[in-house]
Amino acid sequence: PRAIAHLVRQHGAAAVIGVQQRDRVVALKAARRCGVPGVVTLQNQHVFWGPWPLRAVKERYYRHHVRRGAALALAVSDGVAREAHERFGLSPQRIVVVPNAVGDAQPTDHAAVEQRRREFVDDAGLLLLSVGRIDPQKGFDVLLPAIAAVRGQFPALRVVIAGGTTQGPRAAAAERHARELQAQVQHLGLADTVVFAGFRSDVAELLRAADAYVQPSRWEGFPLTLLEAMQAERPVVATEGAGRPAGFVDGTHGYIVPTGDSTGLAKAITMVLQATPLQRMEMGRANGALVRANYRIDDVRRRSADALEGLVGGPSTRPAEHIAE
Repeated sequence: PRAIAHLVRQHGAAAVIGVQQRDRVVALKAARRCGVPGVVTLQNQHVFWGPWPLRAVKERYYRHHVRRGAALALAVSDGVAREAHERFGLSPQRIVVVPNAVGDAQPTDHAAVEQRRREFVDDAGLLLLSVGRIDPQKGFDVLLPAIAAVRGQFPALRVVIAGGTTQGPRAAAAERHARELQAQVQHLGLADTVVFAGFRSDVAELLRAADAYVQPSRWEGFPLTLLEAMQAERPVVATEGAGRPAGFVDGTHGYIVPTGDSTGLAKAITMVLQATPLQRMEMGRANGALVRANYRIDDVRRRSADALEGLVGGPSTRPAEHIAE
């Protein structure tokens, strides 16, 4: 905190912003030390790791400093805002919801999209895509029983899970979870149905190649991949843990089911895959329109800038695109 406070004074900063969970308390202490507002950006629901006594101590320490020192919290979703209020004691007046957003859709490379589709299915196949790192948070162990339940109705179904394993301090646990998922695939007889594709740099093409997208997360802030799938005009199936986009209507845009509910996922996936190609196209177009209406990156940048300007008492001297980032 002392070093950060020195930088704040040196550069005349109007506020200190803590972005990552591990950095927020340090940022708030620095802000308090030099007498400027402390801001936290909340991109996800909170998890405190370690054995139980340590987790409890970490959460209590974090809650004390956030409640005491955060003049403003920028929350990525209504669910994250609710957690900030109910779990950490921030008043609603100090919380502004600033969702994730996407830029303008890029032109589609139809040849690349067709190549990605051919990588996994033939003309008669159905391609279901999920994107996320291999981690218990992402709920792939909940998705697999759902796929086992629907596979008999859709024998040409291929499910592609794109994402690498978590790195850093939890890398060993992530690798163990990856092995558990592989064992689950074998146990459920899904070896010919489910593909773990690893990290992919061509997610945009994979989204366009898929017939539908599924986000089975146990918890999230507001996943960018869900927005990207909607922008790519795919019907989506997601859990409540992944968040409900503003304006999302079950049956019109896809389906949102209770978190951790394999049976609910199976029913929703069945409804999407049983729809005609035209019906899935209409769902996808509705998703594209919803994203364009509510999740344009320029609008979200402006919302961030307005919140910060309101806090520090006047227009910022920096462009809005830098404030949001």
